[in-house]
Amino acid sequence: MELHIPNPKTLQKERAKDLIEEVLAMKNSADRLTVKQFISILNELLRIKVVVSPVSEVMIFVSQKKPELYHAARLAISHASHLKLLFEIRGDAALAEKRLLAFVRE
Repeated sequence: MELHIPNPKTLQKERAKDLIEEVLAMKNSADRLTVKQFISILNELLRIKVVVSPVSEVMIFVSQKKPELYHAARLAISHASHLKLLFEIRGDAALAEKRLLAFVRE
């Protein structure tokens, strides 16, 4: 019987895809639970080191398509948070959404 050890890169890419699908499915809400979940997802995406997670695209997408969630999360983090810089990212929402969907489908 052969033992199959999964590739760490594959595992982390699948986890990143799952996290992005969660963001895409999130409701545009400022409720505490949704904001906490979004911040948790951002932290987890930043911890994935084996593959490059499309964190910039996530931020652009959320800022344009889910503005209530975006602003509530921005206000929920401290000024000294490592996440603060993510809320400065700007870009084309349509292109960001296209790239996120392509990443999930890979």
